Order: sequence, then C-alpha cells, then structure tokens
Amino acid sequence: MNPFNSPQETALRKRLFQTPNHHAYAIVDGAASPELLPKLNNSPAEYACLFQGELIPELATAAPYLIKLTQYTPITEWLIISKGLNHNIFAVVPDRVDFNTLYSHFRTFLRIRGDENELLYFRYYDPRILQDFLSNCCAEQAQTVFGPVTHYLTEDNQAKFHSYQLNDQGVEQQPLVLEHA
Repeated sequence: MNPFNSPQETALRKRLFQTPNHHAYAIVDGAASPELLPKLNNSPAEYACLFQGELIPELATAAPYLIKLTQYTPITEWLIISKGLNHNIFAVVPDRVDFNTLYSHFRTFLRIRGDENELLYFRYYDPRILQDFLSNCCAEQAQTVFGPVTHYLTEDNQAKFHSYQLNDQGVEQQPLVLEHA
C-alpha cells in the first residue's frame, strides 16, 4: 500500500479496478466541479458531455460528463482523492459494454416526469441524490438506473463511500470496506 493513500482511497481503487472483466467510469457534475473541463482538456481519457448539442460555455462548464477511467491516471487520481465535494459518482460495468452504449444509457434518465407530468432534470450524478433515490426506488426504477451497471460507488455526507448493486430484493447498499495496514 502506498503510504500516501488513505485506506479509503486504496479500497476505492480496489473496488473500481479489481473486478475481473469490468471497467470503471465516473459521471462528474461540472456545476460542482469548476476545474473539471480544464482537467479533461488536458487528459487523454475518453469522455463526453451528457448534454447534447452546441452548449454555451457556462452550460458546458456546469454540465455532467461521462469519463472512462484508467487506473493511476491524473484524472482518475483527482476523482479518487477529491473527497467531500459531492461532484461525482462511479459506475463499474462489464467490459463488453462500450462507451457509446453506456453514454446512451446515462442520457436516458437525465430528464424525468414529475408528479404533474412536467419534465424535470434528474441530477442522479450528484451522489446525495443517487443515494436517496436508490434507497427509496422500486425495482423497476432501479433496473432502469442500473441498466448495464454492475455497481455504483458514491460518497456520503461524511466523505465515506458506499457500493450499490442490484439483488433479488432490490438495491443492496454496503459501506466500502477499508483495509487496515
């Protein structure tokens, strides 16, 4: 273990990158992370804005971005060590799911219908919103949000990570297990 990594960072890396035949992604909220676009522009990572079309600079800066993660790259390390910002969620998916398929999946529920059938933005990429939703959704809603995702990793208000995955009863939530030296 690297002495400069916290046990939580080590456990998060393990959960993101040590599931055989899977790949890690992040969805980052530009509105909560103003330094995101400069970091992406200087990164070789594959990424795309979840809002389509020509965006004015202010909206492009505040939009959510899907990023394919590679272990130990600067963008990945920045996301792992940026605790307490509530600016992203992580998703782990099977290798057979390509970037474009995952991109299409995450775009499908950016807008949802409200109680009065009005279209609303669903900011599921805010970890606080995703945690609340996954803790209270029905099985059909959970299936929609998971789609090809094996598990999500999100940060809570105490900067601790939790893993969410589907099981026969719905969504199972577990705290990230820390390894102690």
